[in-house]
Amino acid sequence: MNWSNLTRLADSRGRLTQRLRRWFLPYSAVFTTDLAALARSWVLRAWFALTVLVALFTMLDHGDPSAVSQKPGAAVLAALLHPVDTTAGEAATLRELLKFYVIIWVSFVIVLSGGTISSELGVVADSVLSRGISRWQYFLGKWTARLAAVLGVYLLVMVPASLVLWISAGPAEPAPDVVAQAEFEPSESTAEPAPLVLQRSLTLGGVAFAVGQVAALLAFVVTCSIAFSATFGSTVIAIGVGWVSVYGTGLILSILDLTNFSP
Repeated sequence: MNWSNLTRLADSRGRLTQRLRRWFLPYSAVFTTDLAALARSWVLRAWFALTVLVALFTMLDHGDPSAVSQKPGAAVLAALLHPVDTTAGEAATLRELLKFYVIIWVSFVIVLSGGTISSELGVVADSVLSRGISRWQYFLGKWTARLAAVLGVYLLVMVPASLVLWISAGPAEPAPDVVAQAEFEPSESTAEPAPLVLQRSLTLGGVAFAVGQVAALLAFVVTCSIAFSATFGSTVIAIGVGWVSVYGTGLILSILDLTNFSP
């Protein structure tokens, strides 16, 4: 390769770097500005505080009833906490925590994302798009900022809670009727029987899959809410359409007994 080819290759790389930098700077400006505004938003702060409190109460209230009753202040906990499902065990606790995100906290996500673009239509037309930024960069910056905020709050609460539940989960004890029905036949071999290995009630792979599945659902809700916000000019209409789409679709699929497709 001669000197002219090296110069031409360096020039092409320099132009590509300039293009990427020229495209990335407006996008990063929208992303950082919107993320900073979300950090100051009372909706995001209230959602984070509520999720932390609900996670703590659920983990306290779903312990073993015989163990909780022996602790000091058990009557106070019983008076303050009114669980929907009193099933003991770490797996049931994790299920309840994830169910809150799918059924209740989705509303906060829709409210947080429904007015992303519709509330700033005048800003987009007058000051944003008239400067060196395209609609693609603006929409992508808004979408990734809301996605980072929602998933950040979700993972900030659920990852420590899931790890605590996974560490505290002991091996699952077999049911008494299953043990009573087991038939043991004598073996002629002289080898000693292998020890009974009980599986844990929560596995790390199962916990990661469950947390990731709900995270994918929240990301889908954020994407649909921002799409509705860009389609409709009113924030109220965008939020209403998001609520009807999520809860209405889940209700219809539940009525049709299509539970595999229903949230």
